[in-house]
Amino acid sequence: MSLLEPGSTDFNKLKDLTTILISPFDIFGYELYRYTFEERCVEVPELRLDDGARRIFINTKGKNPEGFTEEFLELMEYINHTTDEAAEKVKSEKIKKIHDRVRTVKGSEKVGVKLMQKWEELAYAREEGELEGEKKGELVLLVSLVCRKIKRGLTPETIADQLERELPEIKRICDRRYCRL
Repeated sequence: MSLLEPGSTDFNKLKDLTTILISPFDIFGYELYRYTFEERCVEVPELRLDDGARRIFINTKGKNPEGFTEEFLELMEYINHTTDEAAEKVKSEKIKKIHDRVRTVKGSEKVGVKLMQKWEELAYAREEGELEGEKKGELVLLVSLVCRKIKRGLTPETIADQLERELPEIKRICDRRYCRL
């Protein structure tokens, strides 16, 4: 819906959407440079959505050069070996410009510091997310255990003792009606 004008209900106005993922390894193992996916029904393969959505996976280490331009093949090689030596070998001016920009970014202390700060922020956020997920998983497990024990007729006091948890915590689970008493 965010791709349509507010209030529009005509999905035919949606523009085609192509998502491209460039990977330095072969996700699917067929040694192709490009894998293109369009929406098909699993149960009826000839039934297609034709919604304009397409996903393309680029493997920089493909082994099927036929049908690809020299510039594309040079770019794949450059991505695999982003060095001054690799950039000197290419004929494409576009790739040379890309390399100049890469060198500028790598050489800029200010940009380097920002990239490191961003990387650190993402690492902390990922760590926090993992901890939060573990806590939620533990809570789900605890609620499940308490519910099974309640259904077997055990009291909250007995459950707290068996699970070595505080009684108020067990009572909160019971009071919130996670388990039907």
